[in-house]
Amino acid sequence: MPTEWPVTDAPPFRELLDKYRYDGASETTFTKKISNTQCATHKLPVEILLQIGRFLSFPDRLSLRYTCRWFTANLPTHDARFQDRADFAARLTVDAYARRLRLETRLIFYDILFCRACLRPHEISSFSDSQRKQPPMTRKCIGASNALNVCNHNTLSLDAVIMYAYQQGREIHCKKHIGQSPAVFTSDGYGVTLTVALHETAFDNSNTLSWTTVRRILIEKNWPICPHMHTTNVELQDRLFKKRAQTYRRKQRNVNADTGSVFAPAHVHTSTNIRCEYRQCDTTFTIKRAVPGGWFNMMVRRELGTLESATDPKWCAQLEPSSEI
Repeated sequence: MPTEWPVTDAPPFRELLDKYRYDGASETTFTKKISNTQCATHKLPVEILLQIGRFLSFPDRLSLRYTCRWFTANLPTHDARFQDRADFAARLTVDAYARRLRLETRLIFYDILFCRACLRPHEISSFSDSQRKQPPMTRKCIGASNALNVCNHNTLSLDAVIMYAYQQGREIHCKKHIGQSPAVFTSDGYGVTLTVALHETAFDNSNTLSWTTVRRILIEKNWPICPHMHTTNVELQDRLFKKRAQTYRRKQRNVNADTGSVFAPAHVHTSTNIRCEYRQCDTTFTIKRAVPGGWFNMMVRRELGTLESATDPKWCAQLEPSSEI
C-alpha cells in the first residue's frame, strides 16, 4: 500500500473508514457489533488473533474490526488516523516525517506528543494547553516558543532564571503543573523594564532598570519553588551544568567549561533532569534548550502558591528592549 495518496484520489477504503467511525455510523450498527459474540472469530484466542493480524492488509484489518468487537479490542490500527486522509498525506513529502507522525499514535499512552518545530516527539509537559490540542502538523513545544516555565515545585532563584535566559534561553517544565504554571517568556533584546513591587525595594517612576541593577536586586531573592529542595542558585547551576557537560562530552559536543554553556544546533532539545531529594516527592526539575545562546528578555509572572509562606510577595516583571546595555 502506498505511503502517500494524491490529493485528488481517495483511498479505496475511505468508505469503510467513514462507516467504521462512530460519527459516521449508526447506533444500530455498533450495537450489532458489540452483541456479535456467536461468530467463530469471537471464540479464537488472542494469540491467534495477533498472528492473523500480522498478515492482514490495512483494509482487511479494518473490515475484521468492523465485524466483531473481539477484533476491535485486539487488532491495533496505529496508522489509521493518518493513512486514511488523502489531504493530509499529500503534504507528507518526507518519509521520515510521515513515520514520526504515525509514531505519535503509538506513544499516546506514554504521554508523548509530536513537535512540528523540532520534528521529534516530546513529553506532554513540553507543550502548553493550547498547543496540546493542535494537530501534529501545527503543534509546537514551549521551547520553540522561547518560554521558561517556573512553579512552586522546583528550586530556582530569580537570578538563576535571568541568567539562564540571558545565556542561552531555556525552558523549564514541571510535571506537577503540566501547562498551568506561570511562564517566563524570552525574546531578543538588550535591556529590561520592571513593573514589580518587591519587599524593601523601590523603583523610580519609569520602572526602568539596567540589567546589572536587576541582577543585583533579584540575586538576593531565592524564591522557594519546591518545599524540599532549598539549594542555592550556584549549587543548582553546578549540578545542572555538570550533568549536561558529561552528557555532551559523551556525544562529542562542544562544552564551554568556564560558563557551563553548551553549544548545539538550533531546535535541538537536550534535557537535564534532577529528582527531588525528598524520597516521597515525585518532583523533577528539567531544563531544555530552546534556542541558541544570546541576549534575551523575559516577561515574568509569579503568584503565591499553597506551598509558599505568607511573607513571600507577589511579583510581576516585564522585561523589554532598552538602549541602556
